[in-house]
Amino acid sequence: MEIQLIKIENRKIVIQTSEGELRGSLMNQLEIILGPLGFVKADQSNLVNISQISKLEKDVLIFKDSDNTFQIPRRNVSKLKDIFDKIQQDE
Repeated sequence: MEIQLIKIENRKIVIQTSEGELRGSLMNQLEIILGPLGFVKADQSNLVNISQISKLEKDVLIFKDSDNTFQIPRRNVSKLKDIFDKIQQDE
């Protein structure tokens, strides 16, 4: 899918692609576009690159090659742990 144009109409983002238009909130569209690249929704406002996580400790993501961390809401821990564990098994 190739992005051709991004615009805002009536407070919603419209992404025109080679396969048609994607409409909705910015976060939903980013999830659709970045999902195949390994990004997952960590909470309402943040997407994380799952391949850049070195470990998950309780409700904190620890990123590779840096001191950066990200605290995730408890309700999302199980989902992210499942995704992270699956990535670890595939490596």
